[in-house]
Amino acid sequence: MKEPESLEKAHDREFPEMKTVGALAGPSPRKEAVHHPDHYGGDTQYEVIKVLKAWLTYDEYCGFLKGNIIKYLARAKKKNGTEDIHKAHWYQAELDRYVKEYIG
Repeated sequence: MKEPESLEKAHDREFPEMKTVGALAGPSPRKEAVHHPDHYGGDTQYEVIKVLKAWLTYDEYCGFLKGNIIKYLARAKKKNGTEDIHKAHWYQAELDRYVKEYIG
């Protein structure tokens, strides 16, 4: 059985001019636009991402994170460019952290 294509490979194929997330050049987005943005509660116990992590099941939270990765990669070329790529990278890193935390 053929292995599914990774999100990064699919993104590189679809948007070759943007390269992979880790290799992006250019200015970084404003920190608050990616990490703990004020409009999502800032870095508090009531930040939306923290509430979702507490309320959702493992599968639901992983699905939420994967959906956001896909969303930001899919819209990056036509909306916020590098900022959306950084957001997708943040969600991928959060997914990696969460899976490692959950599995042990």
